[in-house]
Amino acid sequence: FPGFTVSSTGDNSTISGLYIYDFNSDAILINNGASGITIGGESGGNVIGLTTAGSIMQPNAGYGVSVSGNETLISLNTISNNAGGIEINSDAKDIQIWGNKIGTDTGGTLDRGNSGSGIYVSDGASLNGGDSLIEGLLIGTGGGTGYSNVIAGNDDDGIHVGGTGSAISGDIKIQGNYIGMTSGGAALGNSDEGIIGETSASGV
Repeated sequence: FPGFTVSSTGDNSTISGLYIYDFNSDAILINNGASGITIGGESGGNVIGLTTAGSIMQPNAGYGVSVSGNETLISLNTISNNAGGIEINSDAKDIQIWGNKIGTDTGGTLDRGNSGSGIYVSDGASLNGGDSLIEGLLIGTGGGTGYSNVIAGNDDDGIHVGGTGSAISGDIKIQGNYIGMTSGGAALGNSDEGIIGETSASGV
């Protein structure tokens, strides 16, 4: 079971300030229909996949965060050492991901990579003439200190957009991130690509 599951009855919920590890599925699962969810944020980020020491690995068997809902903010968390970092599913809309450490310890310097990609954006399901259900996805902001994601040390891609299925289209922005390096500029590569967009991806 996931550590936390949020459905439509949990709209406008916040999950913050927790250490979440050793679950046999996703640490946090945001279901389709849920809206206005904050994971971390200014009230305090979560540490997902590491113990209270902030660097000792204790993985979740699924993703650190898996999102199918709308208007979800994922910010100021450490998401490391899980089967994958963050998964954005085909029916998610208006998602912001900024200020996270994905694949490192809480200090952002040690390799604590997720087994899969740091951020995985899944294939988009078609809706009403081919419009994708994935839209309004922002990864990083470039808005100053603390807003950039550190996406480093993961055992697959840093950011993987799309696969071989139905197309992704819409407004997907990736900007102002540290990919394959620490925030101080030291090399800490992801094992495969830094950013990869499959042939199914457009509007990125």
